[in-house]
Amino acid sequence: MKSFSVIMFSMLMAMLLVAITTVSSDNIRKDETPLKRLARAPEKSCHYDKTPWSPCDDKTNMKTRTLTLKEGDETTCEKTKKMVKKCKKGHKKNHNKQ
Repeated sequence: MKSFSVIMFSMLMAMLLVAITTVSSDNIRKDETPLKRLARAPEKSCHYDKTPWSPCDDKTNMKTRTLTLKEGDETTCEKTKKMVKKCKKGHKKNHNKQ
């Protein structure tokens, strides 16, 4: 009985292997050309020096920083940029505490 189980298991595995091979070979088409990798985007041409973030403004809950052009074409890159973002939670001072 044990040898019968081994034989049946072997036959089942062989049929499964044939089925997998058949399915995977159907997915490959001989007439298709392989895909080519697209060219990478060019590197950013504008590089800036960054000032540290300002302290959080209690009225607006915002902080700012200035970027000054370090490298890049001045005709395509802004000479200076001002960045503004919200302060993180917990960084706003609570003046009502005593």
